[in-house]
Amino acid sequence: MFLAASSLLLAQAAATPAQRQLTAQERALIQNTVVSELTDPDSAQFKMLPLAIASDQYCALVNAKNRFGGYVGFRPFIIYVEKDDRGEVVSVNRLSIDSGRSAFASRFTRTACEAEGYNLNA
Repeated sequence: MFLAASSLLLAQAAATPAQRQLTAQERALIQNTVVSELTDPDSAQFKMLPLAIASDQYCALVNAKNRFGGYVGFRPFIIYVEKDDRGEVVSVNRLSIDSGRSAFASRFTRTACEAEGYNLNA
């Protein structure tokens, strides 16, 4: 039993891509890009995740107020990142925020993020 549990843990660890925490500059760049697309930018709340080192995508969660003044709940977003030779994010583009209005778009965003090793349920 112990051997089976150990094997399962090792398999899960091997399947998780290498990640690192965002620098303060990376976090600011990503958050500023996301808030620029929101109805109420000042209401933004983030659940930032570690950056998948080998990926050109970054995923995390944002909660903000809609046009009626109510929070919509944490929704995933995916943003494409360009990294320098040291692996630090230097620019971002093509932001996609799950608005919750389309089941297909919601599934796409979640699936794309999970494929890159991001755990949106953390």
